[in-house]
Amino acid sequence: MARFKLVPYSIRIKDISRDRYVALDKIPVNRIHTNSSNSFIDFYGIFVDFCDRYTENNIINREDSQKTLFFERYTSKPSYRIVYGTIKSGDYGYEADFLDIRQRRLIRSARQSHHSELIPFFFLLHLPLVRNRDRGFLILETFRNQGIKSILQDALEGYLKDITGQNNLRLEINPLISQELVQKLESADRILEIKFIKRKIPRNVADKNLLENYEDIYEERSFKIKRNRSLRFIGGITDNLIAKLKNVEYPYYEIQDEKYDQIKIVIESEGSTHTLTINGGPKLRERRILNPEELEFEGGFPTESSLLTIAISYLNYILERNDENLINREEFIRS
Repeated sequence: MARFKLVPYSIRIKDISRDRYVALDKIPVNRIHTNSSNSFIDFYGIFVDFCDRYTENNIINREDSQKTLFFERYTSKPSYRIVYGTIKSGDYGYEADFLDIRQRRLIRSARQSHHSELIPFFFLLHLPLVRNRDRGFLILETFRNQGIKSILQDALEGYLKDITGQNNLRLEINPLISQELVQKLESADRILEIKFIKRKIPRNVADKNLLENYEDIYEERSFKIKRNRSLRFIGGITDNLIAKLKNVEYPYYEIQDEKYDQIKIVIESEGSTHTLTINGGPKLRERRILNPEELEFEGGFPTESSLLTIAISYLNYILERNDENLINREEFIRS
């Protein structure tokens, strides 16, 4: 397994009262709540303030998930509308013995349940102003199977609502899907079925369906096409559609905003059927596996400067796919 990866996401803000995405440089503000004469605010400034607020002196602590997060350092480059830096995050809630491999000595209960093991994660946010004003791009580093997307999104959405005074704004951070998946879908002769799978059933949903052992059950919702026909999508197969599938919203009895852990798409191509699974697999989600030979290390982790060089090149790859202006890497690094 690759130890370090860069994973790109799209970042959007949706006004759920109007069912539309807002321009990221023109987010509506409740002037009564903020005591401001301005009606709009730029998300770039909100994010910079967010970085500035949550440092080691003001750590985000999510007790429900037992995770912590803070910004160790960040750099803001407004002329490029880019913010990058290092976030430290970790888990707590369990004890562990440590083994000193040099002295071959076991240290009992070296880690207490209230200790959060902090790991550095690189991040880069870019908010274009040309063609994608309602969509930004966020690149996050992962270490083995660990990442910061969930806790970052949760904390940032709460901060967004506090700053704007708008409870109807929802922050969406969706993974970008690889070109390989898009090509397979576009080249398919027919799309036969889409399955939405939820690995965990909420207790209230189980109660409504008279399910007692809900912890042993997973939900699968399927849409199948009639014989000799094919599923068709409004607007065709696009990254935007796949991003919506990753966080699909359907009414479930009285419950809204159902989220699914996995999506399976059954296609027919050249007389054979194939199942494409969207669940973060390495072949279907866009990601950049990092070669240790391309990196410099400090304390066993890649340095921010070596990650930045790779991240800007990777960002340009993503921007080109989204018909957006590219970043001059050499000028950016020098500035």
